[in-house]
Amino acid sequence: MQQGTNTTYVQYTLLEGSAPIEMELKALVNYRDFHASTHAGDWRMRVDPVEHGVRVVAFDGAVPFYLKSAEADCEARHEWYRDCFLAAERERWAGRS
Repeated sequence: MQQGTNTTYVQYTLLEGSAPIEMELKALVNYRDFHASTHAGDWRMRVDPVEHGVRVVAFDGAVPFYLKSAEADCEARHEWYRDCFLAAERERWAGRS
């Protein structure tokens, strides 16, 4: 998402093919800016089904966000990916080496 905006759209178009395709996509979600850190443990975001997607609430009081698709199914996984950095974090840490 571009900073200062609240919506991101992604569209895939099959340009050629002899049959429909099936895609599996994963959304990596972390409710923080690049100045903060996330601590692993038993914490889990709340993921509730809504029409055409899910509503995600990171913690009580957090602004909810939505992942939606008119033609997709969603499965919440709650998997942790350690040492995952945003592009802005790489730039910040590169200057400290």
